[in-house]
Amino acid sequence: MASSRTIVPFTAKEVEEMRALEIEDATNRKEKELKDRKARTQMLAYPLNSSRTIAEYESAHTLRINNQPVGHDDGVITTILDESKKTNVYEVVPYFSTNILPMLIVAYLLWSLLYFGYRAALTINKANPYTIAFSAAFLLVEVISFFATIIHYNNFTSITTNVLKMTLPEVLHKQKQDYPRVNVYVCCYKEPVKIVNRTVSLAMEMNYPPDRLNVSICDDSFNFDENRGREHARHMHKAFLVGILKRSVAKVFSTDYVGVTGEYDDRSGLLKDFTDSVSKTTKEAMEREVEWFVQYFLDNPFPAELDSGIIDGPQIRDLIQQLRADSFHPYRTFTEDELEAFESCSLETLRVVYDGDSFLQLVILCALFRRPHMFQLVERLQRAKKLRFVSPQALALARYQVLMLGRLEVDDPVVSVGNVRLDFVSTGEIECPSATYIRRRKPKIPHNKAGNINNALFNESNEMDFEFVVLLDADQKPHAEFLQRTLPYFYSASGKNIAWIQTPQFFSNIF
Repeated sequence: MASSRTIVPFTAKEVEEMRALEIEDATNRKEKELKDRKARTQMLAYPLNSSRTIAEYESAHTLRINNQPVGHDDGVITTILDESKKTNVYEVVPYFSTNILPMLIVAYLLWSLLYFGYRAALTINKANPYTIAFSAAFLLVEVISFFATIIHYNNFTSITTNVLKMTLPEVLHKQKQDYPRVNVYVCCYKEPVKIVNRTVSLAMEMNYPPDRLNVSICDDSFNFDENRGREHARHMHKAFLVGILKRSVAKVFSTDYVGVTGEYDDRSGLLKDFTDSVSKTTKEAMEREVEWFVQYFLDNPFPAELDSGIIDGPQIRDLIQQLRADSFHPYRTFTEDELEAFESCSLETLRVVYDGDSFLQLVILCALFRRPHMFQLVERLQRAKKLRFVSPQALALARYQVLMLGRLEVDDPVVSVGNVRLDFVSTGEIECPSATYIRRRKPKIPHNKAGNINNALFNESNEMDFEFVVLLDADQKPHAEFLQRTLPYFYSASGKNIAWIQTPQFFSNIF
């Protein structure tokens, strides 16, 4: 039987009394906060002096909070002043959950004692002093090896591992910081282009804000293979173009399939599985179509009819003459005016420069990607049923620019005598991780991989470009959550003492 309850409203006097109590509580809280802040300020104003003992300091300046004295042990200052700023990002836990390893070490000790007893009693040759000394020397070497093994095993009795307690977004939110700028260096020399391209593509697809991520190829193949360096630059341009076009298509065409799970009961879960499967298949089809279209554009950059109706001005003619005088060498920087001249010149002129040098081809391809004939090409492929996701709207969003920032220096035995540098950056609404191709002309003392990294760090970068550096070998495949799992350690309470983090490597496809 349900019971009825009568609700009696508060009187005006009771409401006023409750408001007065709330105001009084708020005033008391503010006074307590001011008192605590004053106590912390007093602690800051009188730091510990090495010439005075802790007892003298406590007697002269006793910290009181709410009229209660607080001691001054070694960690009280950090506890009181920095407790709110302290971030416990990870914890150290034992690697082994059982005591199997210590038990094995004890078994090894017992067996070793039996072994040495057997060696000393039954294997020493006592025929003469020389054989005794010779046998004893071998036994001594085994004893020394035994103690070295014990020391080695002792280091493994307390193996620990670090387990994250907070994600990177949680850490940055708590410390009120923005995502740091990260530059990923992929160093290469003799590696095949396909392997390097796979590493670069996976690095650009890592789960990280695209405007805070840059991926660089540090190519050291100048003295090994001239054509291989050009292929590295072409594949980096392709990976960047695929990445920005994927994001543009995803913004125009949603790959999430709208099923019927919201309208009908899905007790078996089959409708949800079908919806997820269709969404996954649609996304994969979109990505494959983008890769196909980018390859189609790179193989056929110029339209069938080159008559664009544009007459080149004196600026572009002077630029072409200068490039020919320099034999189209890539060790130079193109100014903004020169890049704008490329974008506004005729297709015939672009074709001439395109056939001149492989590194300049990437600048020309960027200029061609902005031309009106590209939109006509997409519409024609759509009418031919060859494109479904790539549209003129997506093409208009995929705005990017190729900056050529090379330099040529005098001959030097240590410093690189010139660099080829190409920067691929997004300039439109769609953000994509930027990419950089760096290729140095080696000096007489190249210092190999270390010199390659130092050239990228000190000759081609500054402290404003990035806050963290990631070094990847050419054949490594970075996980999508690599940065999310490594950067939080630098923001821990002891992060200021961390300068380097190395992660485990898992080997596969070894032949």
